[in-house]
Amino acid sequence: MTNIGLGIPTYNGAERLSYLLRSISISRSGILRFDRLKVLDDGSPMPAARKVRQVCEILGVELLVHEENMGIAKSWNDLTTQLDTEVTILINDDVLVVDDWLRCLVYFLVNNQCGSASLPFYFINPEDAPHILRREEVIPRDPLTKQLASHKLYEIRESMTPGILMCPAGNIFGFTREMYDLVGGFDDKMFKSFFEESDFGTKLAEKGYKSYGLTYPMCWHVWSQTFRENPELEAAETIRRSQQNYCEKWGVPEEFFMHPFDYTNPKFMSKIQRQKVKWIGKSKQYEAWDANE
Repeated sequence: MTNIGLGIPTYNGAERLSYLLRSISISRSGILRFDRLKVLDDGSPMPAARKVRQVCEILGVELLVHEENMGIAKSWNDLTTQLDTEVTILINDDVLVVDDWLRCLVYFLVNNQCGSASLPFYFINPEDAPHILRREEVIPRDPLTKQLASHKLYEIRESMTPGILMCPAGNIFGFTREMYDLVGGFDDKMFKSFFEESDFGTKLAEKGYKSYGLTYPMCWHVWSQTFRENPELEAAETIRRSQQNYCEKWGVPEEFFMHPFDYTNPKFMSKIQRQKVKWIGKSKQYEAWDANE
C-alpha cells in the first residue's frame, strides 16, 4: 500500500482551512486513506495565527509553524520533507475537495511515468463554500467575471485523456518522493511565491518527465484568495520578481518575457516521447495515448 501524505500551507486562513479540512473529512475515496496530514502556518500575524492553531487543535491536525512569512516554495519543501511519504499531495487552503479526489490522483501518480499531476477544478466565490460542504448544488463561476457559468459543468468529462502539462496547477497537485528528490524539490532561493510550481515542472520536464492535468474529479477553488485578503504579501511585486527569476534561470529570451512558457514548454516537452497513460473515473478505468506536444 502506497504511503500518502497531505500538506496544506496557510496564511491568515483559519476559515478557509476549516472548510478544506471539513471537505477532506467528508469526501469518499473507497478504501484508500492518507497516512499523514500536516498544516503549515506560514507566518500568520496574531490573532490570525491563534485562530489557525485553534482550527488544527479542534480537528486534530498536526501544525507546523514558520515564525515569519517565508513563501510558498519554502512551505512546500518543509511540508514534503516533514511528511516523508512515498506520495505527497499539496493543497492550497482555498480549495475544497470532493469524492474520489484522493483515489484518482494517487492512482495516476503510481501507475504512470510522470513528474506530477494536478486535479481539475471549478472556480467559486468564498460564500459558495458552505453550500458545497452541505452537498447542495453550486454553479461554478467564470474566473474573470465571477459570474455564474453553468456551461462549465459540461466542458470536461472523466473519459477525456488527462492533459499534458509542463507544470502542475499549484492549488492541488501531487508527486512521488522519487520525483521530488530527482530535481531537488522546490527552489525556495529564487522563488518565494508564484512560479515555484512552474520551475518545479520545468525541472521535471528537463529530466524527461511530463506533468498531467487529470479530468476527474472536479474540485472547487477560490482563486487567489490568500493574496486578495492580505495585501501585505505584495502579490503584484512578488509575481513580477518571480517571473523575472524564472526567465533568468531558464534562459528565456527577452521577447518571451511576458509569456515564458511559449519558450520553455517546446524546448523541453518536445523531446519527451508519447506514452500510454492510465486513469480512473467514478467506476471505470481508462487507458489512452497522451497527446503530442
